[in-house]
Amino acid sequence: MRAVVVLLVLAACQREHAVGLELGPADGTLSIGFRCREQADPTKLLIQRAPLRNGKISITIVVDLIDLGGRVLGCRGEELLAACDPTRGGTCGVTVAANPVRYCKEIEVPIGNGDPMTVADNFLERARGAVITTDAPSYPVVVRAVATTESCATIQQSSDGVDYDPIDPDLAVGCAYSCPVQLDEIDGSIYLSLDALTELCEPAVRHCASVL
Repeated sequence: MRAVVVLLVLAACQREHAVGLELGPADGTLSIGFRCREQADPTKLLIQRAPLRNGKISITIVVDLIDLGGRVLGCRGEELLAACDPTRGGTCGVTVAANPVRYCKEIEVPIGNGDPMTVADNFLERARGAVITTDAPSYPVVVRAVATTESCATIQQSSDGVDYDPIDPDLAVGCAYSCPVQLDEIDGSIYLSLDALTELCEPAVRHCASVL
């Protein structure tokens, strides 16, 4: 099954580009960033921290376009962290002008038999299908998707219209991002992942949610 998670409809050069956004490194897969396990209890996925109601957990999906300040960077987490971490002089930020309405969707995920991978598969299915923007920026961005236990009401655009309210990294239960891309030059799919080698990647999820 092809898991087209988010659909970006991009207007540029007098024609539209349809860009499919995948929440994994290949079609129909889920990034390790949404399968991270708790450091304290590796038998549990981070997403299982979400509130449980009537056999379903409530998770919020947030998708942002991260402005790289005109720079074209590589995909490695270390490089992006150095470029975007404000404590290191980074200047990256969530672009508001090009994407004035932050994509945020609250979903309910059945836990099935309680098996962590069943939860992850159900999460992927519920997250499918949305329009992020109809006018993507014409400069390089990183597309980031965060799963969090925060509600959409707490992470909307701030009142000054310049920045979005930050996502609380301690409430993030999954995160993945794309390589830097110029969206108005793409026809096809973009794949998201997390720069981690094992499912014990809770710290990487926090960094992804707070810095990128």
